Amino acid sequence: MSETEQDRITEVRFLARQVNLPIPEACLPGVQANLALLRTHVDLVESVSLPDDCTPAYVFTP
Repeated sequence: MSETEQDRITEVRFLARQVNLPIPEACLPGVQANLALLRTHVDLVESVSLPDDCTPAYVFTP
């Protein structure tokens, strides 16, 4: 396991302790992978620029 992976696992442990969430050791790599995926989604959402006067869509229509 590379050092960056270990750092990320350590971060997951830290975040879990902050909300008193027990995560089994065997699940830590999966939780870390999902956290990384969610962060890429956050980056995508935050990259969209909306004007201040944009009307919210109260109903979603696919």
